[in-house]
Amino acid sequence: MQYTKIILSGKRACGKTTLFWDLQKLLNWPTFSVSLFLRDYIHRFNLRDMDEVLLKSPDISHDIDTRVEQLLSSPHNVIIDTRLYGYIDRPFPGTLKVLLTARDDIRVKRAAFRENTKPEVQQNRLIKKENEWLARMVGLYGRSDLLDPIHYDLVIDTSDM
Repeated sequence: MQYTKIILSGKRACGKTTLFWDLQKLLNWPTFSVSLFLRDYIHRFNLRDMDEVLLKSPDISHDIDTRVEQLLSSPHNVIIDTRLYGYIDRPFPGTLKVLLTARDDIRVKRAAFRENTKPEVQQNRLIKKENEWLARMVGLYGRSDLLDPIHYDLVIDTSDM
């Protein structure tokens, strides 16, 4: 099968963004990054964090999902970087669904390096933020299996990369 779309999902610090940019350079396809979209949104509206985004725009997750669905339904090539897509089990022909994983201790070290903090600080911060985010996603989509490998065409464990 020839793929015209690639959607990258996974928890924080598992390598999604690195693979996203590597694929963009290799394939020279258009891209959409949810994290870049949200960072731009935070900057544009002079907000502090995602909590303020959700207060200002409680439907932003729906808006992002609509944008992702439009991209996956279009005839054009695209690479999408998102922690998860709430409708990952919907069929989108020509879409390669990739789940990136990594051991928690590795993700903690990566996050500490990226944010110039100690792993002990990141251990609590990363896991706490992630648990809050996952709870929000379960509430939003009514399901807890969105990062289950069964929904993906390819699963890559980046722990040793």
